[in-house]
Amino acid sequence: MMSRAKRLLFIPVFAFLLFLSGCSQLSSKETTDELTYSDDFDTFMLEVFKDYAASDALTLHYTLKNPENYDISLDEVNLGEIDFSDLDGMKQDHEVLVAHLKSFDYDKLSADQQLTYDIVLSYIENDSALYDLFFYQEVLDPTTGIQTQLPVLLAEYTFYDTEDVENYILLLNSVDEYYQSIIDFQKEKSAQGLFMADFTADDIILQCQSFIADPESNLLLEIFEEKLDSELPSLTDEEKQGYIQQNKEAVTNSIIPAYQLLIDGLTELKGTGTNEGGLYYFEKGSDYYPLLVRSKTGSDKTPDELISLVEESMQDCITNMSLIYMKDPDIFSKLSDIEYAYTDPSEILKHLKSSMPESFPEPADVDYTIKYVHESLQENISPAFYLTPQIDNITSNVIYINGSDKYNSDELFPTLAHEGYPGHLYQISYFYNTDPAEIRTILNFSGYAEGWATYVEGLSYQWSGLDETIADVMQADLAYSLCIYARIDLGIHHEGWLLSDVEDYLSGLGITDTETANEIYKALISAPGNYLSYCIGSLEFEELRTKAEDMLDDLFNEKDFHQFLLDIGPGQFDIIEKYMDQWIAKQLPGES
Repeated sequence: MMSRAKRLLFIPVFAFLLFLSGCSQLSSKETTDELTYSDDFDTFMLEVFKDYAASDALTLHYTLKNPENYDISLDEVNLGEIDFSDLDGMKQDHEVLVAHLKSFDYDKLSADQQLTYDIVLSYIENDSALYDLFFYQEVLDPTTGIQTQLPVLLAEYTFYDTEDVENYILLLNSVDEYYQSIIDFQKEKSAQGLFMADFTADDIILQCQSFIADPESNLLLEIFEEKLDSELPSLTDEEKQGYIQQNKEAVTNSIIPAYQLLIDGLTELKGTGTNEGGLYYFEKGSDYYPLLVRSKTGSDKTPDELISLVEESMQDCITNMSLIYMKDPDIFSKLSDIEYAYTDPSEILKHLKSSMPESFPEPADVDYTIKYVHESLQENISPAFYLTPQIDNITSNVIYINGSDKYNSDELFPTLAHEGYPGHLYQISYFYNTDPAEIRTILNFSGYAEGWATYVEGLSYQWSGLDETIADVMQADLAYSLCIYARIDLGIHHEGWLLSDVEDYLSGLGITDTETANEIYKALISAPGNYLSYCIGSLEFEELRTKAEDMLDDLFNEKDFHQFLLDIGPGQFDIIEKYMDQWIAKQLPGES
């Protein structure tokens, strides 16, 4: 799920660990000489991908529509578990993976393979230290935790045939065991003094209580019958009623108890945490945070360098808005009466798509469906989000809109630019349509993904129908708002800011509401680095653009630049810059 951040007040954390599991079968049986050919490299990368795809039934379903085409089958249909019983073995598997990757002769690989090699090696080397900091990771948080994402993923589980229905029901019946493994993990975190802040636990408990408050009208009951009708219309009435009864029993006997298990487990563990401040105050928090930042942003900059980058961006935003104000002193009063030319979601997306040709390459030919978040999930889900499609079914895309009153419906235009065109839907479908190595479709580069969507969201204001000056202010305000969150995140987790420091910082920016400061502080304590994906990712794209414009001068073409970024696809920004330098060099006089 990819989502638009909540402004002024959105693949689970363990996806990487699942990605590593099972790689040990490619052990030292094979020699370096046997791993030098490009076909061997592709085979190796494909095997790693297949390991990840087969890690559990939900992952497999959301990765591949037709897993049989990859010779993948599962012995059991369940959600798996968080298993920390053999961390040394998992670390050894990781070391085997790294050793195999490094055994390839880089110079004998094709250009595309070298790119894959660079990205995958950097990815796993950055995360290698997480084995020593395993319990600093978190799968529960109020914004992106599994407890908020799983209901949506289950609700969107597509039924292509009756086997999918049967597997879905098996998945429902495994949720209680999966959530028990989460509670076991939380107990170990508690034993190590790493349990979450009580206010975070309280928020998650309230979310779980809300989700199961009315068992008879639970989301997973309401939507199941609709899905049977729409996706499997050939079912007989007898078959349909049989599945409806099985689904009800699974929701009643597994889903509801699973969420109650989280409620009871977190309630029991409340008070065992040793720190309600940032990662800075944990013993190894200062070791963990830079790794988390690298993972969340894809940037190789240190936290101190990111602080400088964010503060410079904020100053640029202030300067730009001040210049606009000097030309039009009424500009800020005009912002209170903004009317976008398009307000209907379908019309907005059509307009955005039709506005792109001058600045972006041709989109892939895909379909999309707009849906609305179920009422029981509205409070805890972001303003909107995009569900990444299966890699062998890229024409099927879904964008969810949260209709909650707490979100400003007037901001739907930039929201859909972020989630749809030219944001997530466009970027993902374009990249998948380039036929990338499968391994690249499963690596989690939220800095690239959210950075791209935020970068183009800012550009979209020029197509909004708003006055050009107002559009410029709105773009600057977007960047400024996200920079505030990023700066506070870095302050809390890298510099040890407490709530009073956040209040002082916001007060210096003219934001004196203590409730707002407390809400921001709690959100960033609960989900470290989450907002950095949006802010730092977009700033990295801006830096790449500035460098390309400076080096190419009159040769710079916006559409070509965007095509380069889309063609190269998700990855770390230092690697993208390395390949961009080559791309620039080929365009300069005297280069070929």
